Amino acid sequence: MPSKQNGDPKPDSKQVPNQQTKPAKLTRREKQVMILLCMENTTKQIAYTLRISRHTVESHRKSLIRKTGSVSMAGVIMYAVRNKYVAQALLFLLHDFLIDCPVALAV
Repeated sequence: MPSKQNGDPKPDSKQVPNQQTKPAKLTRREKQVMILLCMENTTKQIAYTLRISRHTVESHRKSLIRKTGSVSMAGVIMYAVRNKYVAQALLFLLHDFLIDCPVALAV
């Protein structure tokens, strides 16, 4: 419960989610994990795709939550949308489609 000082409620000590003024400094691998999360990949799928352990993926997820000022993975996804990482995810999907579809390459 917030305490009162001079009649004003004291703000909670918790950080307000996703209210950063500067973009987070994410590593290349954290960005890759975030993009794969935006593409609805599970921890196991991300580990397989990036050839890293599940534990390492979990560490990247925790780091993403901390660095983006989020309280959950939903907040990380919102951060990704706001900062155009979802557009990168769509480009990856398009690239995979073009690689897998010889008809699309012939056009």
